[in-house]
Amino acid sequence: MKRSRGIATLMALSLMVLMAAATLAMTRTFAVDAQRTQNEVIDAQLRQLLLISAAAAQDQREGQIEVPIDDAQLTITYLSGRSAATIHATWRKRQAEQTLHFDEGRIIDIELTR
Repeated sequence: MKRSRGIATLMALSLMVLMAAATLAMTRTFAVDAQRTQNEVIDAQLRQLLLISAAAAQDQREGQIEVPIDDAQLTITYLSGRSAATIHATWRKRQAEQTLHFDEGRIIDIELTR
């Protein structure tokens, strides 16, 4: 009788350890997935900012561009006599940059850099 109680206790403890390990693994998986989702949101917003900037650059606006997003910055700098423009976007400590090349006011090429 004592032997079967000891085996039952050992089995119960083993199951508790297994459940704790599974819970820890699931928690870590959820945390990594949440971080990945947040990074995707930030990257998508930076791409949107770069799209906005392409239209502003075609209008020949230079300098800081006003954007309706908290903590977002968008800067356009023209190069080579306005034949190219570098656009720098920043949001939530992440950055993206692109260079637009123009021919007679039209965008003919875009180089995306990070």
